Amino acid sequence: MAAKDFIHDLSEYLLVGNLSDLTLIFGEKSWQIHKAIACCHSKWFRNAVKPGFEESKSGEITLGDDPEFADAIDCMVSYFYKAGYDVSQYDTSVPLLHAQVAIIADKFFCASLYKLARTSFADTVKVVNSNEWVAIAAYMYDHTTTDSPAHKELRILVVTTVAERPAVLKSILRQENTTELLRSNADLATDLLLSGPYIVHQRINMTPEPTMGSSFTW
Repeated sequence: MAAKDFIHDLSEYLLVGNLSDLTLIFGEKSWQIHKAIACCHSKWFRNAVKPGFEESKSGEITLGDDPEFADAIDCMVSYFYKAGYDVSQYDTSVPLLHAQVAIIADKFFCASLYKLARTSFADTVKVVNSNEWVAIAAYMYDHTTTDSPAHKELRILVVTTVAERPAVLKSILRQENTTELLRSNADLATDLLLSGPYIVHQRINMTPEPTMGSSFTW
């Protein structure tokens, strides 16, 4: 009860912007946040507001204007103040939103948020239908790289979810748009080819704990 009350009281500072000392701007949206709270969760913000940096002087941080990540950025800010985020208030599909939040959390070195989003993505992506899986796979392989351990882990989750559901995988491979997707994305095609149950479990067991931060840029 005490923890719930604490989070409720803290979230009020986000809603009304009391004592805000940092404006976060993303596209047409902005948030009045607090350096101490953002830095508590994110090493990226900790570095961005160090003395001598322009962001520290201006009190503003402008992120890359990629509208596809607008909801994920909002979820990150929500997490700073509420220790979670509510997927029901967004139009983005639930598993895809969790994946986007995981990508954003990795980019901004927010380890605890990444763990939450990764777990939520793993739980939700394993029950999607074949059409939704194709859309999620296309998005994930377009917005992740093999250079980031966190991105690799997310890709494994995408492939594993159908490798362990043969009937769904069979349905997916019969779709014409899947053929086009695999022809245009060698990484996804290769990962699916190597997605036999034994191979998948070996890859998961050998995957190290992801290091926050990647070469992902907008």
